[in-house]
Amino acid sequence: MNNAVILNSINKSFGEAEYKNQVLFDINLNIPLGKINFIVGPSGCGKTTLISIIAGILNQDSGKVKLLDKDQKDLTEKAKSSFRKENIGFIFQQFNLVPTISVIENVAIPLLIQGKGFSEALKRASKILNKVGLKDKEKSLPKKSI
Repeated sequence: MNNAVILNSINKSFGEAEYKNQVLFDINLNIPLGKINFIVGPSGCGKTTLISIIAGILNQDSGKVKLLDKDQKDLTEKAKSSFRKENIGFIFQQFNLVPTISVIENVAIPLLIQGKGFSEALKRASKILNKVGLKDKEKSLPKKSI
């Protein structure tokens, strides 16, 4: 397996008839395993729709989505939810961090949701922060931007 994400000819629209709005047009994308990628573009260009399709939150109108060698069309909604919980993470533009807990605790939250113990979640969160160069911010509280 060389790619974490493979999208082939993804199309997505919302609405019907004269109110139909095509958001994604024939998207092809390969994201290599172990690489960090960014999806950027102007407001309204379909970034959130694309991410939602990759994560299995939305279904594409046509095309194929394959994540970690699993074809998403073969998964039930419950299986997609479990797959998301175990394999997918998001960093949102607004960060959505809990301002009253430390950075490491914020990073540990998804691990706790997965059922990891608190000390294991903190240990794994510390490794993640170290990997992205934020180890020195572990004990800091997130700053509010005004």
